[in-house]
Amino acid sequence: MRKETSECVPSFHFSANNTTDKSLLKERGDAAMLMRKIHFSPAVILMLLAGVQAQHSVTLSSQSLCFVIGSTVKIPCRFTKPYHSTVTEREWYRVQSSEGEPRDLKKDQEYLKRVFVSTQESGSELTVTNVRVSDSGVYNFRFKTQSSGWISASSGVQLTVTDLQVNVDPNTVGQREVKVTCSSTCRLNRHGFSWYRNGNYQYRNNDYIVLDSTSRYSEGSYSCEVYGTKHRSPPVCVLGKECWGVTYTPERVCALKDTSIDLSCSYKHPAGHTVIKSVWFIKEQVGVGPEDVREDEEYQGRVQYTQSSQNDCSLRITNLRERDTQTYRFRFYTDPTGKYTGEPGVTLSVTDLKVTVSDMYSGYKKLSCITTCTLSNNPTYIWYKNGQRVTDQYRKELDVTSRKAGSYSCAVQGHEELRSPAVCVFGENCWSVTYSTQTICALIGSSVDMHSYYTFPKNYQVKKMFWFIKTQVGVEPEDVREDKEYQGQVQYTQSSQNEFSLRITNLRERDAQTYRFRFYTDSTGKYTGEPGVTLSVTGLQVTVSDMYSGYKKLNCITTCTLSNNPTYIWYKNGQRVTDQYRNELYVSSEDAGSYSCAVRGHEALCSPAVYPPKNTSAVVLPSGDTVEGASVTLSCSSDANPPVLTYSWFKKSAAADTRLTTSQNYSISNISSQDSGLYYCTADNQLGHHNSTPTHLDVLYSPKHTRAVVLPSGDTVEGASVTLSCSSDANPPVSNYTWFKKSAAADTLLTTGQNYSISNISSQDSGLYYCTADNQLGHHNSTPTHLDVLYPPRNLSVTIIPSVSGDMVTLLCRSDSNPNSSYTWYKKTNEGVILVGNGTSLTLSSREDGFYHCTAENAFGKSSLELWENKSGIRAVKYVASGVTVALVLSLLIIAVILWMKRKGPVAFTVRSEENSKNDSAPVYSNISAMTSDPTQTASSEDQDTVQYSNVFFRHSHTQEVPLYSTVQLPKSLSEEQEVEYATVNLDKSRAVPEDQIYSNLSTISNS
Repeated sequence: MRKETSECVPSFHFSANNTTDKSLLKERGDAAMLMRKIHFSPAVILMLLAGVQAQHSVTLSSQSLCFVIGSTVKIPCRFTKPYHSTVTEREWYRVQSSEGEPRDLKKDQEYLKRVFVSTQESGSELTVTNVRVSDSGVYNFRFKTQSSGWISASSGVQLTVTDLQVNVDPNTVGQREVKVTCSSTCRLNRHGFSWYRNGNYQYRNNDYIVLDSTSRYSEGSYSCEVYGTKHRSPPVCVLGKECWGVTYTPERVCALKDTSIDLSCSYKHPAGHTVIKSVWFIKEQVGVGPEDVREDEEYQGRVQYTQSSQNDCSLRITNLRERDTQTYRFRFYTDPTGKYTGEPGVTLSVTDLKVTVSDMYSGYKKLSCITTCTLSNNPTYIWYKNGQRVTDQYRKELDVTSRKAGSYSCAVQGHEELRSPAVCVFGENCWSVTYSTQTICALIGSSVDMHSYYTFPKNYQVKKMFWFIKTQVGVEPEDVREDKEYQGQVQYTQSSQNEFSLRITNLRERDAQTYRFRFYTDSTGKYTGEPGVTLSVTGLQVTVSDMYSGYKKLNCITTCTLSNNPTYIWYKNGQRVTDQYRNELYVSSEDAGSYSCAVRGHEALCSPAVYPPKNTSAVVLPSGDTVEGASVTLSCSSDANPPVLTYSWFKKSAAADTRLTTSQNYSISNISSQDSGLYYCTADNQLGHHNSTPTHLDVLYSPKHTRAVVLPSGDTVEGASVTLSCSSDANPPVSNYTWFKKSAAADTLLTTGQNYSISNISSQDSGLYYCTADNQLGHHNSTPTHLDVLYPPRNLSVTIIPSVSGDMVTLLCRSDSNPNSSYTWYKKTNEGVILVGNGTSLTLSSREDGFYHCTAENAFGKSSLELWENKSGIRAVKYVASGVTVALVLSLLIIAVILWMKRKGPVAFTVRSEENSKNDSAPVYSNISAMTSDPTQTASSEDQDTVQYSNVFFRHSHTQEVPLYSTVQLPKSLSEEQEVEYATVNLDKSRAVPEDQIYSNLSTISNS
């Protein structure tokens, strides 16, 4: 007999312990019977049994394997069989610790989509991807032929799935060289490890590395992974107190479909860093970085970040779907340019519930409530029979006898509404309701159909059936058709005997409910299909996210996943974008506009359009006049979708506009005139920005900064014309200007007008001037301005001051001028006129007898006080200033005069003309009496004691007698041309003194 052989290591031959199949035992029993019948010798029988065994064998390539989490495991085998036999069944299974029939791995929900089997004529290979720690166990292969039972290896392959852990060798702690090891719970079949520091790849090495503890570059958070795999160990802080790290608790989560789950994590980083951004992600593109899961269209409206503490980084996902089965990682960014990704992340598996039925022994079935992953938190299971809860069963398995035939389903506590589909046990026709789908997502305004298929035992007849949404304990449910909220909106259809469907038209958001089907039979039978159909009603919405420079990504999203995989339609400015049919649209800055989306078949149910801000408006609140000192608010509004993200306020300026704030409102308290101006705001959203038209903020205030100026500027010369001009800052503008001249008594009002003009100005116009400015809010005075009128010297006069001893005399030259004059003294000599001094005074001794005169000069003119003048051949002596005789013969006379002065009072100096000094033996002088400058006025009583002013006139006649004490006047016979032009003698005003004090008589000659 030919047989197929294996080329692998020697096979593990089967024995009675290798199989429980009864057919094999039957073969052996038949052989024993044949031996008895034909009386074979024992040796022949042994040879026969050995030959049977030699024809079937299974050989496994290894007895034990060790792999890290996330790896792909391959287990090959070879088997032999008789040449003429045919393999009818073959399978890989996992050896169970408890009794029961092994389960084909391809049918095991725990391995769904992770197990692949390749077969050859005499071999097979098992591939398990993304292995988990829970996959650890013994795996075996078996096959069956048409003439044999199950044939398997005597022992299977022990698979151990391990995690990785970074450990610091305690023997090297405190040493310069510290050994760090990547450990596992078994000896890995593969070698070569990748090492990471602070999440960044460092190097490929063995399962350990040696660090220099003296180098700060050795400090950090270390993790490792088997080269070529994607599972990284949790990070461990080495040689540092604070490291980069993300810790997930736990790293694997299994949750029910349609529930919510929290993926918990915490992070840490060295001091001196500030977290500026953090994201959870599942997708990462090389060179682009990870995509925030919140921006993934598959998760729109279903994810949120939760943070219960400062370093918490938890993620919540709601309304879980099977395609949410992913590995989720957390990454955070710090300044400056720091980033860290937590590895290996959290692996989420999403499962639904399913009831499987297996035979136990005669009259018994075992029901198992299974999932594709092991649910977290060790849940409590709930069983239902014919829709009613089985109260005393809380395990995931339920044993059922034939006497308890019926429709069974299961759920987990806390999620009773998420019931598994019912299965019929011990019967062909059970009470059941099956829905074509348990969840439906439909658009607002559309219509939806819900289909149910129901069964019931024989000998029953359906009497009534309906759909309902509302239930009350002890009260029969209400037919949805009778609900006033659904009037004219629902209808029932029945396409076959056991099918009953519900149609709802013109869907509204409040129609989002769980709808159940219920039927009644005779003999008071009734049954409600659980868990029902959950209807979600959604509208369309367009979201905007940044892609890269100049590009935006638009997503047409819903709050639930639309059924039937719809085709999307995009519109720009109301026009269809013909070449885009996905729920994503990429838009460049050049394609700016208003975008909306719809789904094919429901084009009329368009989403609200998204567009950049428009109709941006800036207003001042409160409206009306804004008076200085008040408070105002500038408010910005704009039409935008998505809503405006940022408002900004600016004040226009000639140089560059000034940014004031980034807020919708800008408030100014105690407003001033400096706040007046043009203001505008900008509104920004993800699609662009828009500026408002500038609004004028007009602050009203009373006059201020009032100023008076003299025009033209510069010197004001007597005889010119000037204008005093007033200006003021006021809003509203000044309504009235008024000019005043300051006075010691009372200020004089000059005119009402902005300008005050003076023509042919004189020195009397000099003084302080000011103006006032008035408007409706108040008034303000200018600072007085000084009007200074300039003119040449005039009213030149000479005052003669004798000394007390009488041997000296001082001549004082004075004038009225602006600015002050400079003075020059001259003396007439035989050789001519000579300059004898500068300044207002000239002091002479008694020996310096002669004729003197002075001149006064400033920038605007010159005046001279002369002692002689030739006119028409007549010598007219204008001013004589002397009286001091140098001759010795007068010495006695001077002594006599002094004695007489003591007795009689003040003595008058002699004032002589040039001719009188030669011809007159007696001096021509008068005893000077005080007079005013006007001879017609009477001297005041105050001046009677001492002579201050006198008019002196000189004659040309030598013979006329001059009264000693009188007011000297020219004879009437003389014309004014012949008389002295200037003869006012001003004396310094005397003070009251003791009678014995000697005063010299002061004579003044003036030019008037």
